[in-house]
Amino acid sequence: MLTGEIAVRLLARDIDTVAIQPEPGLRKSPDAEVFALAQSEGRVTVTYNIRDFMPLHSQYMAESKSHHGLILLTESRFPQRAAGTFGHIIEGIAGFAKTQQGQSFTHWLQ
Repeated sequence: MLTGEIAVRLLARDIDTVAIQPEPGLRKSPDAEVFALAQSEGRVTVTYNIRDFMPLHSQYMAESKSHHGLILLTESRFPQRAAGTFGHIIEGIAGFAKTQQGQSFTHWLQ
């Protein structure tokens, strides 16, 4: 799970962000509910949980439903416990957020 500090740092860059981690009611919510909540609030979902969120994206596409975006992180590219990963994630999300707005997408953060 991504740290809530990422949301704080993105908010400081004027990127409207909410973190699930510090919200006890959301932390244990099913992934489908988290994704639906993000859509209802017009938010992009950022996750390491590719296994569960790619099928949600595919379901939306199969039903011709748009969503506000899905950014996928991999442990091999962004190891959660490695020094520097935190900053790279923030930079990647911030840069991407400035270019992608108002369309459904799935993006593998590089």
